[in-house]
Amino acid sequence: MLDLHQERHDVIFTCSGRDKHGSIRELRKAVGVNVITRTEPDFHGVNALWNLKYNNDDKADSFLALSYANSTRLMNVSQGELHDISEYSGLDLDVSSLCVASFSSAPGFVVQIHRLEIVVSKPNVELEAMVENTSSRWTPPENTVIDVAAVYDSIAVIALSAINGNVIILLRLDLDNITNHVTFTKVAQFSLDCQLCFIRCIAPSVLVPYPLCVIGTFKPSIKFLSLNPDNYLEILHEELLDYSIMKVNIPESACIIGSIEKPLFLVGLREGTVIYYQWSWSLDENKPHLTSPVVRRIGTLPVKFIVPYSSQTAFIGEQSDSHTVLALSDRPWHIEHSHHTGLNFVCVAFEHYEHVQDATVFRYADLSQGYMFISQNCLNFVQLNNLTKNNIRTIRVQDTPRRLFYDDFNKLLVVACTSCKDDFPISVLKLIDPINGDIIHEFKLQDEDYPDNFEAVYSITGWQFTIERQEYRWICVGIGVHDAEERHMIGKIAPTRGRLMIFLIKKTPVVQSSGFKYELRKINQIDVTGVVNGAVHAICPLSENYILIGAGKTLNLLRHYFEEKKLTKVHSKELRWPILSINAYGTRICVGTQKGSLTFYDFNPDKDPFTFLKTERLTRLISDSIMLNENLAVGTDKCGNIFGLLYNKDDPSIEPCLEPVFSFHEAEIVSRLRVGYPGYRTETMNKFAETSSDYNSEVKEVLDDLGWDMNHDLTYPVATIIGCSLLGSVFLFMRISIKSYQLLSVLQSVLEKWPSTRPCLGNNNVRFRSDSNKTSSINIIIDGDMVSQFLRLSRYEQLRIIEHSPELIKAGSNFILGDKFELYDYEKQIRDSLEYHNDMEDLPMTPEHEDDDMYIEEVHYFDDTLDMIRESKFYRDDNIRSVSVEEIVEALQLALLELNMQVS
Repeated sequence: MLDLHQERHDVIFTCSGRDKHGSIRELRKAVGVNVITRTEPDFHGVNALWNLKYNNDDKADSFLALSYANSTRLMNVSQGELHDISEYSGLDLDVSSLCVASFSSAPGFVVQIHRLEIVVSKPNVELEAMVENTSSRWTPPENTVIDVAAVYDSIAVIALSAINGNVIILLRLDLDNITNHVTFTKVAQFSLDCQLCFIRCIAPSVLVPYPLCVIGTFKPSIKFLSLNPDNYLEILHEELLDYSIMKVNIPESACIIGSIEKPLFLVGLREGTVIYYQWSWSLDENKPHLTSPVVRRIGTLPVKFIVPYSSQTAFIGEQSDSHTVLALSDRPWHIEHSHHTGLNFVCVAFEHYEHVQDATVFRYADLSQGYMFISQNCLNFVQLNNLTKNNIRTIRVQDTPRRLFYDDFNKLLVVACTSCKDDFPISVLKLIDPINGDIIHEFKLQDEDYPDNFEAVYSITGWQFTIERQEYRWICVGIGVHDAEERHMIGKIAPTRGRLMIFLIKKTPVVQSSGFKYELRKINQIDVTGVVNGAVHAICPLSENYILIGAGKTLNLLRHYFEEKKLTKVHSKELRWPILSINAYGTRICVGTQKGSLTFYDFNPDKDPFTFLKTERLTRLISDSIMLNENLAVGTDKCGNIFGLLYNKDDPSIEPCLEPVFSFHEAEIVSRLRVGYPGYRTETMNKFAETSSDYNSEVKEVLDDLGWDMNHDLTYPVATIIGCSLLGSVFLFMRISIKSYQLLSVLQSVLEKWPSTRPCLGNNNVRFRSDSNKTSSINIIIDGDMVSQFLRLSRYEQLRIIEHSPELIKAGSNFILGDKFELYDYEKQIRDSLEYHNDMEDLPMTPEHEDDDMYIEEVHYFDDTLDMIRESKFYRDDNIRSVSVEEIVEALQLALLELNMQVS
């Protein structure tokens, strides 16, 4: 997910279509949602939902319980509708509930637990006033209240809070079938040294031999208690939590997901973080083991897991290939575990960024993946559509969109369109609300003095600065002007003149309603006619109240004078070619021209404003560029190349040339580059990655330069480059660590030659991805399309690729063990320990060693058609161990999934 403005948005807006088919496309990768029905906003204050069955064997749910801040309601499904039967439920309605569950041993009975009591009742679903509800109640000891609770089968697990401490009590519920009265028997009690956050009961399965009680504490920690009658509430394992970057680590929810071979235990934290461990059960120690924690932040609100099964486990059985859970935070997330790709996080495309207050699984008829959502005080019955992963919403503008700007202050889109509704095309600025797609205001760009001229928008950007405690937020629009006699040549020749227009978004309250009215208002106009020729293709704000304007071949420096309320040109510089892009980072300026590639200047308003530093040696047809820090710029040209250039002030060469860092050929013209922040990301690497002890002290500095500073190691989340092409493709580029590059580069070279992953017709992928300008071979680029194929292969083929690739075994071992790994030269090993045999029945001969304990023998079977068997040997001492092929496969999967999660 990409968050361009740090607002936890996960969308990309693009211009698409022309004339009456023109539109803005909202693209995000998410699971599709079919909203079956949605109520009026009558559910204000709902904080919890529970789905209940009438009978434990029923496939569909019969009840929906809702807990409010100070009340509880119960609804019954009848004839395809939900009916409020709260008055006939026998439950306590004037309190907020901690837990509402079905009494599995007694059909039709409902268990309600709130802070002062446990209530068991059989709701009157027939709504007969003459039928009296009989409720059974259990009250906690005096001066104690119930903090959290859960129900499993006929057992209620509650945590009591008192002045002298906290205690967990296990109550068995027994029903008298004659009187319908329930008796409560305390079967176990356990004192705690800290307060509880939540309780979850996990039913026995192939992953868990007997029922468990999982509790989260404010310690913070996760404890596993036994619900086995032989050892009720015995502590089996405690896992301390100290992984989140926010250092809060308070758990809010937990569940088990995954395959039988590789299950995972998920913990949701209060600050919006998910920790997942590899889960295993030790039969010898009779307790669970949690290893290899990985941390992923998905929001800022507490994480709550919605598991499709009451057992609180979602594992892959023999008949299925994946399983899922729903996670709620700032928004709902669909977490899927697959045999091939592991754990995948995908956002749920619920309407218009709506925050889901709470949700629960709800089974109705034959509907699969049905959920009840509470959002914007409305109750929604929805169905998830796993087949829809890329969601595109169309915002109709009815004209040809040319440029797009997002105002992060007012949360509105400014779209520059070409309208052909009149006899002669004109340009129109449209103010659009991206939430509902409504066009709020329109402003026609037409010169009153020259009404027959055609004005086209070539650039649009925001300008924000503060003078004398007054903040200015302007929208600068660069225009190219075609004279009336050039009408028939529009699109064939460049405009001969241009101008700059400045707008602001005026927000005024509406008297008749509580809303606001927005409109675009022109506040100033600078006419550059007669000063320079050419359209304004590039605008870039600078520090303080300066702004750069690229008009034709001239680089103009403008300044806003507060006293005179005037925008004045203070300096200009004539360049060789027309200016197409301008970027600034601090006092460093990067200018992209039509045929001169990228050039770096230093800005100093007190002396020479534009001091030339360096330029690229090659000439390019520049399309767009961005600066990632004061020394690094990334550009795109009209030959389909993406390239990076570095300004190295310590370069001893006398040639003022920028150093090429990387180049990548996409075979499509990438017309625009933007920067996005991975707002939902993995914050701590897995066990194979390096960690930094002084993260907190450096994180702000690193984030300020978007994480692309060559002088900093990559141990932090970094910005991602987004590129959009003329053919409608969206490309993502991100920085990876040298350690990951060394591993993935070897994998890439192997997959480029592997039969099932190599390019069609035997094409050379290295030659295809090389820069068409024939730059030197300095690329440190990984082809994501190529290496991601590894995740789509079967487990058998993944293992086979590793076994056939000695260089990949070596790279994987170095990735896992780092400096602690030493491996003999493979060529020497092959000469010393391998023999080739024409007969498959012959056995490989190995040299004898005086100390056989110093060697580990592993046999890897290579190409069967060659009838060759390799017996490789890893040297081992007390501090060095061998790495299995399975570990290397897991390392590759984890490295690739790490990248996919950051730009998913």
